[in-house]
Amino acid sequence: MVNWLKYDKKNNRVYKLAILMAIMIVLIIITFKLIFKNQDINQIREILKTAHPLYIFLAIGSILLYVFLGGYAIKIPIDSMGYKMPYRACFKYSLTEIYFSGVTPSNTGGQPMIAIAMKADNYKFADIAMVLMAVTAIYKIGLMLIVAVLLLCNFNYVLYIMGYVRFLFYLGLIINIVFVGLLILLMFSNHIFWIIEKIVLEILLRLHIVKNKEKFRAKIIEQKQKYSQCAEFFKVNPIVVIKMFVTLILQRLAQFVVTYFVYKSFGLSGTSLFQILAIQTVLSLSVEMMPLPGAVGVTESVFILLYDDVFGKILVYPALLLTRGINFYLPFIVSTIYIFARFVRSLLLNGRNKDVGLL
Repeated sequence: MVNWLKYDKKNNRVYKLAILMAIMIVLIIITFKLIFKNQDINQIREILKTAHPLYIFLAIGSILLYVFLGGYAIKIPIDSMGYKMPYRACFKYSLTEIYFSGVTPSNTGGQPMIAIAMKADNYKFADIAMVLMAVTAIYKIGLMLIVAVLLLCNFNYVLYIMGYVRFLFYLGLIINIVFVGLLILLMFSNHIFWIIEKIVLEILLRLHIVKNKEKFRAKIIEQKQKYSQCAEFFKVNPIVVIKMFVTLILQRLAQFVVTYFVYKSFGLSGTSLFQILAIQTVLSLSVEMMPLPGAVGVTESVFILLYDDVFGKILVYPALLLTRGINFYLPFIVSTIYIFARFVRSLLLNGRNKDVGLL
């Protein structure tokens, strides 16, 4: 089996990964220096010691579930096609996505690297493309459902808590609604697809972005076939789609609930689970489209703005460290260790085409 993360002297993949990681580290250092420059670090350290271990363990358990479910959402449709994807691969693909999404702007690097990893595991590329497109579509639709339910149930509270984040939230909400709407239209309406294609092509030609009309159209036709395959999969496999939908909603909630466990770890009360989940949807939509690796800097800043009233001015900074540390930095660190361990193993094997077999 070809090792999908083998050392390649020609492409210098190790060095590319090291550069991406270096950028990420610089962003993290700058972020925390700016956010904590006026804070009493000793006081924060003492407050962190008071956090109840039970709730911290629950938070860590939730994020482990989040990691597993990210891969399990791929296993469901893959198994329905006749493959037998091992459960350990759920962690493998999920950790791959977490790392490469974390080091690339707007989380753009995750799915392409999952596709490469799955291709190395002998899945057909056509099946991989269809499955990943279905996961993306269902994930976005599921997120919109979570937003609708949680925000409608806590509308006045969320409107009050949003404050200065309102613009970012509305922007993120509009982008996601447009994305989901277009995705559904492109998959299920051939007529609208070709109308959009003509409009986009005309604009790109006028702007001289596209020079070869026929070549561009050939790529569009190829992409349309993928959309059609995904739509057909939805129609033929409703049970599988429902399982994926439930899995991806649970995955998102498993990440969101970390903040609630951190809240309870400080012995706080007065803000309900559903209110905190609603705030997390606002936070997620406000930062996920930001063109920064892992949305580092923006997420931390928005967290403080949104949770200042919930945790209070003294606890909000320790809460930020615990929440962000568990729901982002912990899985990112684990995924980083995993990815670089594969590279080191590849180097030790002298670049031979062997699977490193870490998972």
